[in-house]
Amino acid sequence: MAARPRLDKRGFGAEAPVPAPSRLAALLGERRGIEADLTTFRLLESACPQVRAGLDAVAGGGRFYADRLREAIGGAPCGVIRAEPHPVPGGLEMDARALAEVVRSPHVAMPAPSALGLTDWYFGDPAESGAAVRDVVGTLTRTMRDAGVAGHVLIADTPVREELEDLANPFTFVYCPDPDEDALDVLLDHQRPFALPGRRAADLAGLIDQYGRRTVYLVDPGQEEIATALAVLDADHLCIGGFCPGDCGSYWRRLAAL
Repeated sequence: MAARPRLDKRGFGAEAPVPAPSRLAALLGERRGIEADLTTFRLLESACPQVRAGLDAVAGGGRFYADRLREAIGGAPCGVIRAEPHPVPGGLEMDARALAEVVRSPHVAMPAPSALGLTDWYFGDPAESGAAVRDVVGTLTRTMRDAGVAGHVLIADTPVREELEDLANPFTFVYCPDPDEDALDVLLDHQRPFALPGRRAADLAGLIDQYGRRTVYLVDPGQEEIATALAVLDADHLCIGGFCPGDCGSYWRRLAAL
């Protein structure tokens, strides 16, 4: 029997805890000279285990990065839009520079704009406020790329069509952890690759028939699920993805060994 081809491994982010005081002291020593704050160190802590595990594409960040992104949206103090939104990129640029110093071609994972929980007290129109926030987020992601990151992962439990239209591009991937039929329809209308939980590998044949052959990120699969996927996709169209909810050192090592 022929050996199974090697599949690329991609991280979609991680939920890094706040470092304990002893770990924070160690990080300060290791990263002396890097401009950083506590959020920056959480970003680095979420990315470095992926690097050590040998993933092909690394994404630091996760849902915890929402606070940093909200801070970067001017005109919305405490998550309330009270004036015309505008980019305040200082913290994001600092994070991008720090991450790019320790990770080659890193991505940053963060919640999609609709998942930030912003309240509109300025526009009085959800469509107008949503468009304004998306415009700012688009500017912020470009600013981070200019500061050294390769791209972004926007985490969306429920994909929003307007976000895909405005923000999905070759540098920004919208990641829905467990898309239902409606979510897949929105996602696949606007970006070619898509992610699917490994436990749903048996759905791939029907999805390929419906949407055509695309690159698929099979998230947290087992060996049998990988075999199921390879029965309908060649190795050039199949990658393994992961999002770490905790205990990330062992999680990424296990994923990299698949």
